[in-house]
Amino acid sequence: MWPLAVAALVTYLLRRKSTVYLLDFSLFEPPEEWKKSQAELVQLMNNIGRSMKSYEEPDLEFMAKVLGNSGTGDATAWPPGILQCEDPTKQQDQTMVAARHEAETVICSTLQRLFESTGLKPKQVDFLIINCSLFSPTPSLCAMASNRFGLRSNCRTFNLSGQGCSASLLSVDLAAELLQNNPCSLAVVVSTELITQHSSPQHSLSLPLTTSPAAAASPQPSPGPPQAFLLQNTLFRCGGAAVALTNKASLIGRAKYRLRHLVRTQITDDESYSAVFQCEDGSGATGVRLSKKIVEVAGNAMKVNLTQLGPLVLPLSEQLRVVWSLLRRSPKRYLPSFKAAIDHFCIHAGGRAVLDGIEKNLKLDPDDMLPSRTVLRERGNTSSSSIWYELRYIEEHANIRRGHKARPRRRSPPSAPPTSPPSALRPAAQVMQLGFGSGFKCNSAVWSRCR
Repeated sequence: MWPLAVAALVTYLLRRKSTVYLLDFSLFEPPEEWKKSQAELVQLMNNIGRSMKSYEEPDLEFMAKVLGNSGTGDATAWPPGILQCEDPTKQQDQTMVAARHEAETVICSTLQRLFESTGLKPKQVDFLIINCSLFSPTPSLCAMASNRFGLRSNCRTFNLSGQGCSASLLSVDLAAELLQNNPCSLAVVVSTELITQHSSPQHSLSLPLTTSPAAAASPQPSPGPPQAFLLQNTLFRCGGAAVALTNKASLIGRAKYRLRHLVRTQITDDESYSAVFQCEDGSGATGVRLSKKIVEVAGNAMKVNLTQLGPLVLPLSEQLRVVWSLLRRSPKRYLPSFKAAIDHFCIHAGGRAVLDGIEKNLKLDPDDMLPSRTVLRERGNTSSSSIWYELRYIEEHANIRRGHKARPRRRSPPSAPPTSPPSALRPAAQVMQLGFGSGFKCNSAVWSRCR
């Protein structure tokens, strides 16, 4: 009897996947000279439009209008290759030298911050994963970072491209799989989007708005740049994050979060596939087209993803309400409240319209959306790294220490009395990150605060 019990215990321990912990993360802080106001960006677009003869006056008016309603603020960052067009006599620098300069500035400075804040040495890194959708040079971005920091020759590196704004959690998932199959290891994930060559006013294309993959693969020029290609110029900005993940026993005591769940979803119908599509026109100019149905596509992907995540995190009471709604065949099915299980939400700051839809569909309060809206205003759409800027905002503006459930509150005017402190409701605060992007993909992760 005892031998069987021991054998069963040993088998269980060997098959059990080790827990993945988030040791710490760092963020890219752009130089002050990279930050520009909306008025300066409008003038920048005007200069590029004139020098490249890319736009007519209605196009510039449209971008200025969308920029004013985008939810972005007056200190968002653009790279030097684009900003040099502030001088009307200069054209945008899209060379590999300019793009690599942006990559080195964003990635290397963010990694340096991570090593300094954690006390980790580059030689300790076992796995390095860098995701950047549109800029994928040779040698790779991982090779650049390995050379800069002198990583070990047996450090396994992975360079992920084309994964869109949801790529950070995809990279975390890959890191988790590597850690679970390699005990006592350290993985570093870097998430960024480099826009020198691919997210600029020059790259708005003269293509028709379509959701057909066939049409997207063989676009036909139209008389002027359609709105679908101008939208990217009003949202995307410089940003980046570096995340240290581990299952080393010696580091677990210093970890900030424990990874509880990670769910990945990819919707494969034609409309979803072509919602965010990189293509070129007859002149060879390359850009990214955003479908007018992107909000609907994102909502559908999120619905599928959260349907899979719900049973993993929702309390039994919420799940029973959903089942009862299905049994009654009610025309209006019950939508579970994730606030019953999640204390804080980090939702990709993709745009104001998308955030409005998520707030409504998830039945969230304005305070729940405050991290996302603040990051959108202060940083713009930083693609896959936005969820980490939001997590940092929550850490700085809400008490999420172990044993507390607190939501970031809006800043009260000076005359308003201070609000009451948060109350202890849970053994550990639960944070959900939700990313979505091209493919069309939606990924979610739930973290439990450790300290």
